[in-house]
Amino acid sequence: MDYSPLMFGKFGDAETRIWYIEHDKQISNIIDKNAPLKDQAIEAHNIRNQYKQQARCMMIDRTESKRLDTEFPIMPFDYYFDKYSKLYKTEDEIYKAIIDSSMRPNKSINKLVGLED
Repeated sequence: MDYSPLMFGKFGDAETRIWYIEHDKQISNIIDKNAPLKDQAIEAHNIRNQYKQQARCMMIDRTESKRLDTEFPIMPFDYYFDKYSKLYKTEDEIYKAIIDSSMRPNKSINKLVGLED
C-alpha cells in the first residue's frame, strides 16, 4: 500500500513499522541504477527519509511519533557521508554503504515495537 495523507494517525506502531520495513526493502528497485553512485546514494537516502517521515505520520501514537523525531531524528545526507567516511576509504565505498544502510531498518526501533527480540 502506498502512503496517502488519509493514513495520518491510522496505524499502530507495529503495523506502521511493517509498512516502513517493506518499503525500505524496495529502495534498490526504485533508485536510478544508471545514475552516478553518488546520485544513487543521495536518492536512496532521500527515499528512506521520505518513508521515515510518512511512517511517523501514519502512527496513531502521536507522542511516540514525536519521541522518535526527537530521539531518532531524520538526518541529512552529509551526516551519513561523514559517518561512513570514518569507516571506508573511498567515496564509492561510502556511497555503497549509504545505499545499503538505506535499506536496513534500525533494529532498536524494531525491538521497541515488538518485531525483534
